[in-house]
Amino acid sequence: MKFLYILSASVLLHQAAVRASYQATAGSCPNTYEAQAGDTCPSIATKFKTTTNSLEAWNPNFDCSSLAANDILCISAPYNLPTTAASSTAASATTSAAPIPTAHPHGMTITLNSEKEFCMFLPPKAGGDVASSEKTARTFCTSKQKNAPGAKLFPDGLILSSHFVHNKTADYVQITGLLNPTAYNMSLKDEGGQFDVKSPHGAVCAGYSAFLAIVEPAQGDYCIRCCNTNTKELCTTGRSQDGCWNLIKGNYSGPKVNYGKSSAHAKASHKKTSSVKHSHKKTTHKTTHHAAATPAPGYVM
Repeated sequence: MKFLYILSASVLLHQAAVRASYQATAGSCPNTYEAQAGDTCPSIATKFKTTTNSLEAWNPNFDCSSLAANDILCISAPYNLPTTAASSTAASATTSAAPIPTAHPHGMTITLNSEKEFCMFLPPKAGGDVASSEKTARTFCTSKQKNAPGAKLFPDGLILSSHFVHNKTADYVQITGLLNPTAYNMSLKDEGGQFDVKSPHGAVCAGYSAFLAIVEPAQGDYCIRCCNTNTKELCTTGRSQDGCWNLIKGNYSGPKVNYGKSSAHAKASHKKTSSVKHSHKKTTHKTTHHAAATPAPGYVM
């Protein structure tokens, strides 16, 4: 009998150790959560606005019934989560996903997790010209990001609004919004530039095979899209002259900034310099200086 008690205790201790040691596969999940005492899969799913079924799908070697404190769960789709393409009898172009980078280069990785948690490329120094910095830009984020090592934080007051979209069918995420270029000493005459997987060298969007990002100080807006499929169309890199509003259609609403005399000067200057070419191509789309100032509803830096 004593032997059975010892054996039972040993089994229970072993099971507890196994449960407590579960960890989402390192490097494969963009967002993880360490379970706390009293957590359940349904409570975690509610906390992160997902479902228990999704949690189990994202953690294939994990059983919710054995959840224990200190377990580290994947709480969003892993980078290498297999997908099944829908079949159709209608003729359509074949679209295949490009390889997804697994590394997160220091200072060269952006993430798009939500309207409050994202990164994008900016000139490495305040006051830098965007187009001239396309090869030297570095990552800036709303907050410290695990998958964006070496990133700096956005200057206070730079991001005025952000609108996040996750299109699961087309397999892309995007953020569009307004910015205040003066918060980073950018010129109101700077027509902007484009960043993508080719420039700056080594740039990636965590969890996606391609991305397109445009920053337009003269227009007071920015846009970022990360894609996995149909990248040539959704993350096209050959039409930067068309600007954010044409390449990444989305919500560009938000608070406005009154630049005072600078705004009038910038508008006049833009008319004279609208044909100036940057390293990609000239910007010819409509220019608008956004002017007023109340934080966008629900937006917190």
